[in-house]
Amino acid sequence: MDSIPGVCDRSARSDSLIGDNDRDFRLLFEHLDLFGIMLLDHTGTTVYCNPAVERITGFPKQELEARDSAVLYPPEEIVAQLPDKVLQCARKRGSYATESWRVRRDGTRFWAVDVLTILRDQDRVFGFGRLIGDISDRPQHTREIRDLEHARHLSEQLNRAVLSSLRAHIAVLDHQGTLIKVNDAWEKFARENASVSPESVGVGANYLEVCRMARGPEEHWAKAALEGLSAILNRSQREFTLEYPCHGPEAQNWFLLSATPLDLDDGGAVVSHTNITERVLAEEKLQHSSGYYKALIENAQDVITILDQNTIVRYESPSIERVLGYEQNELIGRNALDFMHPDDLPRITAAVKEILLTPGAVLAVEFQFRHKSGHWRVLEGIAKSVIDDPTIQGIVVNSRDVTERRQAEAELRETESALRRSHQQLQELTGQLLEAEERERRRLSRELHDDLNQRIAVLAVDLGGVIRMLPTAEPGETERDLRQLQSRLAAMCEDVRVMAHQLHPSMLDELGLAVALRSYCEEFARREQMQIRFVHRGLPASMSQVLSSAIYRIAQEALRNAAKHSGSKKVQVSVSRTRGTVTLTVRDFGVGLPPEFATRQRGLGLTSMEERARLAGGLLELSSVPGEGTKVMARFPSVEL
Repeated sequence: MDSIPGVCDRSARSDSLIGDNDRDFRLLFEHLDLFGIMLLDHTGTTVYCNPAVERITGFPKQELEARDSAVLYPPEEIVAQLPDKVLQCARKRGSYATESWRVRRDGTRFWAVDVLTILRDQDRVFGFGRLIGDISDRPQHTREIRDLEHARHLSEQLNRAVLSSLRAHIAVLDHQGTLIKVNDAWEKFARENASVSPESVGVGANYLEVCRMARGPEEHWAKAALEGLSAILNRSQREFTLEYPCHGPEAQNWFLLSATPLDLDDGGAVVSHTNITERVLAEEKLQHSSGYYKALIENAQDVITILDQNTIVRYESPSIERVLGYEQNELIGRNALDFMHPDDLPRITAAVKEILLTPGAVLAVEFQFRHKSGHWRVLEGIAKSVIDDPTIQGIVVNSRDVTERRQAEAELRETESALRRSHQQLQELTGQLLEAEERERRRLSRELHDDLNQRIAVLAVDLGGVIRMLPTAEPGETERDLRQLQSRLAAMCEDVRVMAHQLHPSMLDELGLAVALRSYCEEFARREQMQIRFVHRGLPASMSQVLSSAIYRIAQEALRNAAKHSGSKKVQVSVSRTRGTVTLTVRDFGVGLPPEFATRQRGLGLTSMEERARLAGGLLELSSVPGEGTKVMARFPSVEL
């Protein structure tokens, strides 16, 4: 034998028994015409009545149901609280029967037989069964015997129907422990349990003896059940419960054994076994989940805090000691706002009021909290209102220490600010250097062009005069040397002119950007053997020195890059003014820039073009398509004109 007898169900049992019993129950009552049947809850309120009640009392079914059953008593008995006394008597004795006056709906009275029977679910009273009949027109003696017998029979049917409708395995024992009544669930189990013979746990068997003879793994539980049932039967104990395992080869099951004494002269007990497997498994799962979440909370890096509606600390996770220096329970009962920095207190107080107004609301907050050592730590928190949760009724805050991160961010901002200042200073210095370079170029160009070049030219002219003064009939070696010297002086004069033009074209100041840039494009095309197409549109005759110099120098650098890197002999240069913007475009049709150019460190030429554009208030753009060429575009606001 491997289970407490008569209770361990090794297979999943269908709950259809309840539905079948309920149907039979209603069919039985609906067709009873002689007596009215009423079902009352534990307070005496009518929850069901059959058609015979309506015929006998004149009350419609809908009017009686959900009303106090005392409505059928005469007014004087209601005043004397007789209905309540009858219910108390039925609870104590198990039933109550009487013949007395009852009142119909129209106010007329009739002599009635009224039987009240208690309905139990294990040890709990969940209602009453009431049988009522009109015996006004019957002889008193015959009526009394017959009706009481009939009432007894109906009461037994009612008890049997209710008992069989229960899911638990229920049995009634006499004072010696013999089974005198069992419900359908008990009998069904006895038939299906191969290890228990129906006779050993059926009516007439001694249940104490069966428990006493149990052996094997269930012996311990059977012994505990034997002791508890014996105490109930000898009335030394008013209640006994026992939870025990009952595992089979295919499934694990747990049951709850409950026993209560019968309030009869002969004694006895009601025993029930309820399958609690689902509850036990749910509890184990909950315990496992609780352990899992407990481990998460206790090992979390963040601080988890529970506050009540008044911001009183109700819980702190263990991580508070690592983050803020307090022991886990040190802040319990303290107001969290007392530890907030004064600068943050108004904002946090307003946030608490806001989140408490909306259950389930989530709010991100950042605040300074006083460390146990006295210094302030910056915490970043997520607060959620669980005011509607009866377990918490407050706010759950998940906080993370971000002090070092905020300090690093502040240092980074300071570093970035310093870098921006340095960059601005560098740009200003670069601008000053470019302006100084341009002034020096202009000065050197003037000196070369106006002084040195003129002096060389005068020397060449004088040398030419000397040569003409020599005899022409028989020119000698001196004449040849002088002519060679004249040629070298002329070449030197041209080199000085070109050098002066490259340092700073004088025509840029004298004739304007369009003429100077066209001249440079023609000269550059001859020198590099390239085809350069120059166009300009909408430019005024005069332009600010800063803007004209920037456009000229950017064009110079872009042409040098095209000649050096593009591999193309064809370049387009355009300068135009449209809608308040002056635009320079230099485009070649060569190989273009490689894809990795975007990540490569920029060269000095491109950097100088960008700085020149920036100093003139403009912006430089570079675009390229491999195999199609490169385009340099510089845009300047026309306010510089």
